[in-house]
Parts: sequence; C-alpha cells; structure tokens
Amino acid sequence: MLHLHDRNGLLAALALPLDPELLGLLQTRVGHLEAQNLLDMTEIVVVDADTTEAEMVEAIGFAPLVDLDGRRFGQPGFCSPLEYVSKVSSSYHEAIVPVGNSGFAFHLLIRDAADPALVALCRDRAS
Repeated sequence: MLHLHDRNGLLAALALPLDPELLGLLQTRVGHLEAQNLLDMTEIVVVDADTTEAEMVEAIGFAPLVDLDGRRFGQPGFCSPLEYVSKVSSSYHEAIVPVGNSGFAFHLLIRDAADPALVALCRDRAS
C-alpha cells in the first residue's frame, strides 16, 4: 500500500520508480487536483495485492468493505461508503470518498490484484 497523505508526498511520488501505469494515473490525478486547488485536501491510497483491511483502517479510518452499520459487502442492506467508482485503466479502479463538506477526499487507486472482495465491490459500483 502506498499512502500519499499530503502535498509533499503526492509530488514526491511522481519521482518514485513506480509501475508506468500507476505513475501515469498519479501524474493525472496530481495535475487535476492541483488545477482545482484540492492537492492539500486529498489523500491518495494505492491498494495492491498485499494491502490488508487493517492497513486500510489505519490509513483512512474505515474499511471500504464495511458500511456504517457494520454490514459487509455482500450482506443484505450493505451501503457502500464509496461515492464514486470508475475503471480508470486496464489494472486499476478509482474510488473517491469525500469527507464532510470541506472538499477533503480520499482517492483510492485499487489494483485489480487487490482483495477480490474489494475489486468485486469496485466492479459492482462502477457498472
């Protein structure tokens, strides 16, 4: 998991030796966020195959597969905390979770090799 939680981290990530597909996604996101003056109000989390639910909770304060009432994805009545989900490349989904009305948001870049349940949630929400 790569957690980019501030402007400096987001900009520094553009110089990391990352997979070209991920680097391209980060370059695009950082450019858009900077143009909209949202770079200081956004955290980007890259979720990959070895990212655990506990790591997600530590990074962003919640588990995307669990709703506010404690129901897990797949259980009746589950209400996803992911507001906007789209397939943004051949290997990644992006899920955006706005927090409050301030403009702050988490952008989750979820690799298709990540937790199969999380990828299934992304596919379900993106369709």
